[in-house]
Amino acid sequence: VKIEKELYSFGTALHPSDVRRNRNAPIGPGALTLDCYDKFIILQLCIEEPSRSLKSYRDWLYHFTGKIVDRSTIRRLFHSGFVYKASLVKPNLVPYDKFRPDNIVKADKYIRMIKLLNFKRLVFGDEKLLKGQELYNRKARINPMTLF
Repeated sequence: VKIEKELYSFGTALHPSDVRRNRNAPIGPGALTLDCYDKFIILQLCIEEPSRSLKSYRDWLYHFTGKIVDRSTIRRLFHSGFVYKASLVKPNLVPYDKFRPDNIVKADKYIRMIKLLNFKRLVFGDEKLLKGQELYNRKARINPMTLF
C-alpha cells in the first residue's frame, strides 16, 4: 500500500533515507523528546561531573525540567547529538593544577618532612588490589563541545 502511494505520487519507489530527510518532523537523537533547553541542561551536567551515569543525567533532567526520558535517548544524544562524540574515556591522571605555586610549596614542605624520617624503620605492606574499586566509575565523559 505504501509503495503504491509512492508510485502514484512520485512515479517511483523512494529510498528510506530520502523519506526520512524530506519529512517535516525534527531529526536527530532526542529530537522528538528533547528540546534545546534539555540538551543545554545535559551539557551543563556533563561539564559539572563528567563521570556521571546515564541514570543520573535522567534523574537530574527530571529534577530540573520534569521531563522523563529513557537512558538510551541520553546515550544517543552523547553519541551523535553534538559536534564531537562524548564517549567515556579514562581521564588524564595528572591534574591541571599540579604545578600551581601553592601546590609546589606544599610539595616542598612534604619533601622536607619526609627527609626527617628514618627509612630503616619503615615497613611496607603487601601490594593488594583495593577493595571496592569497582564501586565507582573511573572513566569520565568527554565534553562534546571542546573534546576535554
